[in-house]
Amino acid sequence: MFYPYLCESVQFYKFKMIKIIQFKILSIGFKLISAILLTVLFSCNPSSNNDSKNTAGNDDKKSNSVQDKSIKQSAQHRNEVVSLSDQNFDETIKSGVTLIDFWATWCKPCKLQAPIVEEINKELAGKAKICKIDIDNSRDIANRFGIQSIPTIIIFKEGKAVEQFVGVTSKEELLAAIQKQLK
Repeated sequence: MFYPYLCESVQFYKFKMIKIIQFKILSIGFKLISAILLTVLFSCNPSSNNDSKNTAGNDDKKSNSVQDKSIKQSAQHRNEVVSLSDQNFDETIKSGVTLIDFWATWCKPCKLQAPIVEEINKELAGKAKICKIDIDNSRDIANRFGIQSIPTIIIFKEGKAVEQFVGVTSKEELLAAIQKQLK
């Protein structure tokens, strides 16, 4: 007598659980789709508008190069990590040992990595170049080196990537890698 009631009750709760699971799957699907859409929307770079071409392109490139050099020299004089851009990246890495920190302003682990990179810059002043590049402002460079996760640190020697670290990396590990390339 009690058994049929129990079976109906179990069937009812089983049906409810299936509906709840279906709802959860739908909500996760909608969240995933909305996250993808937001990523696509915010990945557009409004500053790379090709419609606003300047007729004095060579003069602008020369003045940007001069500005980049003066910014780089003043940052090195103050013993700060040099911020790179698409324009001065290749010139910076072409000679000597260079550590490049690929980061973004919105990246929490990058904020943990930044003080470590600054300490390394102070310890290796004059021995190696310590630089950083914002991947949101320099997408071409990030794509060229296949940066998919940040922070990513790449050590270059004479313009060639010799070591790469993904994620927050300790000061000791980075110093050892740089010292190995300086020998």
